[in-house]
Amino acid sequence: MSSALNSAHRTYLRIAGGKSRWHQRYYRPSVNVVRSSSKLIFEENGFVLEAFPLEVFQQKFSGRLNILLAGPSAKAIEDTSLLFKHPLMCVSGSPQLLGEETPKFDIYHVNDATYVKARLDLFLKFSDLAEWTVIDYRIMFELMRLAPERLSKKTKFVVFDSWGYPLHLPLGKIQELAKPPEYKGIYCSNDLSLGLAVAGTVAYTAGQIAWLSGFDSAYYYGMDLTNSGHAYEDKNPQVQAMDKAYDNFIEPGFELLNREAKATGFQFYNCNPNSRLPDTVIQHIDTKQSLL
Repeated sequence: MSSALNSAHRTYLRIAGGKSRWHQRYYRPSVNVVRSSSKLIFEENGFVLEAFPLEVFQQKFSGRLNILLAGPSAKAIEDTSLLFKHPLMCVSGSPQLLGEETPKFDIYHVNDATYVKARLDLFLKFSDLAEWTVIDYRIMFELMRLAPERLSKKTKFVVFDSWGYPLHLPLGKIQELAKPPEYKGIYCSNDLSLGLAVAGTVAYTAGQIAWLSGFDSAYYYGMDLTNSGHAYEDKNPQVQAMDKAYDNFIEPGFELLNREAKATGFQFYNCNPNSRLPDTVIQHIDTKQSLL
């Protein structure tokens, strides 16, 4: 029954949904989502999983946040234990840089469903180690399709609406209704209850989370923003598209995010002085100096 329902849903979107709703093919109607102010309940074919909406993070934290990306410059961190002097966010495969016996950390953030499909075992391992695992609706739907029996009820999933794949609305409708900050056609969220804008890299959604969750600063490590691979060995690397996205999405996105965050007293630092993202966009700081 659910298979027929999902097939009919895709057919409807293909015929009548139009380009602005075609992304909703990822949201099969057999998954029921019940939302309250503090909880999200996902149910499909008798399987039930409880999660949290991203707004539970709104002004929840304080102080400095370290964000560990996976660019090759992260190799400059000689002692990764120093990252744990402050709350630590890891993204996608970056927890691999913390050592073979990966320690527990605070926030694990992934915004790419193709990463989850290609690296499901790693994703589940890292989500179990994190205090909070922040993903979008598309990834949650994928997890319930791929391996519902492997999803731990102990993992604290925090789920947001990606403006690249909004759950209920057509593309662009959130921006039209909420009128968030905009620059060169790129948006950034200023309210976690609205979800997060996208701009070509997980570093961008990570930055919005850091700013809107109550931290006063965020230090990026491994923020190279090039197609030069990762700081860890990857035997089956995914195709990177940084060059294609950089000029039109990534750099203007960070210009916008940094401007909006600075106006509230928040400070971003890029701990890779050789980063593609110039110091005029986000202030550069030496890796060793940042860890003193």
